[in-house]
Amino acid sequence: MRTKNLTLIIAMLLCSARVFANSTDSTLTEISVNNVWENNFLAIVNYDDNCNMDSQLFKTWDLTLSAWVNSSQYTYKKDASGRATERLYQYWDVANNVWVNSRLSIYTYASDGTGGTNFTATSKSWSSSTGTWVNSSRYIENLNSAGNVTYFVYERYISNAWTKQSRNIYKYNAENLVTFFELDSWVNDTWTKFNKTNYNFSNNYAKQNSVGYYWDDVNQKWVSTFRDLTNYLPGTGIPLNYISQNYITGAGAWVNSMRTKIDVTGDSLFKNGITQFWDSNLNTWYSYSKVTQDYYSDGSVHHYTIYLWNSTTASWEDNTRSTYTHNGCILQSAISTSKIETETVARSANKPQVSAEMDDNIKANINELTSSYNINLKNNRLDYRIVVTAKNNLKVNAVADNSAVTISNAGKGQFIISPNPAKDYFIITPSATMQQVKAELKLYDLSGKLFITKQIQLQGAQKIQLPSSIKGIYIVHISWANQSQKQLLFVN
Repeated sequence: MRTKNLTLIIAMLLCSARVFANSTDSTLTEISVNNVWENNFLAIVNYDDNCNMDSQLFKTWDLTLSAWVNSSQYTYKKDASGRATERLYQYWDVANNVWVNSRLSIYTYASDGTGGTNFTATSKSWSSSTGTWVNSSRYIENLNSAGNVTYFVYERYISNAWTKQSRNIYKYNAENLVTFFELDSWVNDTWTKFNKTNYNFSNNYAKQNSVGYYWDDVNQKWVSTFRDLTNYLPGTGIPLNYISQNYITGAGAWVNSMRTKIDVTGDSLFKNGITQFWDSNLNTWYSYSKVTQDYYSDGSVHHYTIYLWNSTTASWEDNTRSTYTHNGCILQSAISTSKIETETVARSANKPQVSAEMDDNIKANINELTSSYNINLKNNRLDYRIVVTAKNNLKVNAVADNSAVTISNAGKGQFIISPNPAKDYFIITPSATMQQVKAELKLYDLSGKLFITKQIQLQGAQKIQLPSSIKGIYIVHISWANQSQKQLLFVN
């Protein structure tokens, strides 16, 4: 199951790729106000000799003071091999001018006996009343000898005991590419299926077709819900284009949802990516966001800029810009248009060897402070991951676009449905070329459940009252003579 959230969440992925003596780098994030860049957020990161983080300090810009003020910070403890053993999160108490404990993450590592690692991250919350750390949540995962996660279990501390919440299961092929993902929920003391994704490759791994399913507990079967189709630069793991489609059960059709096209430099570095969404009323794509990135001479990220499409002026407008210093360790970045709920590696399953805690089902790695857009730049190469719930991946596929079944068929474009989203009613307006004939209107949800059956006369605009109890995504199906038209209707 997926959710779409267009709230722009800015995040940064700060990773190391080279060995330097202790160094400090920073990331300045600015927002565009009336076409002028204004300070917004500052991240200052201290690294050890091996470019592992020692601390992260975050500041926000105070417009009144015209100065940077403390916001929050992370500090790390490590073992002899440089792996993080603790991460302390504190926020800044402005009134008392002091750092206040908030969350402590404790990391443990153990061999699984087969060359892999069993990793546990325990999150504790600070109790100001008792002055002690209290168990909150933890996740347990296994990384095989190739560094790929094979399973992941998330638990919360409830009534003085660890209680299972969810688990992820992964499978890989000989190329260490993920081929299967399943998310299960812990219900009534047993694991219950929730959703899964199958990943298939072709053309010597230059194409990937991912199909997602949700578990129908009533009929005890998997039901198709989405598919993502991706083209890669041949011989690399670099995505060039992508399309995401939803499966409409009632209509028995794949419907376009979103797509992205990525351009890369001659050195196979990310250059820009444009994301578009599908307008089901007009049966066309509309632009939403663009991301550009430029680099220092050695390939380290310099600027990361986000633009949003202004449909009134038909032009891209500045939205957010991040500028990275380059004093030692290579810095990399990632941004997001969607909130992560559950994620799995899609193309390259390699992960940083040290991870942080999971809070509210949002997982971050020790070398990552990120939502996901979803470019995960490792060593400045495009090595990205899929967000299973949100599915907002920076990819697009022209071949898939041409073969997709749209929600409209023989009667395409004969009606306009408004307002959409609707609330209490919607209006059907036939095109000027439509003849005055009788038609049948049906409204049903994505599972095929019928809510409205109504005979209408195709003559001028007609108002259709909606049942007061319905909300969500529905299909309006209008049939007349030997033609029909189906269109998505969003009800608030």
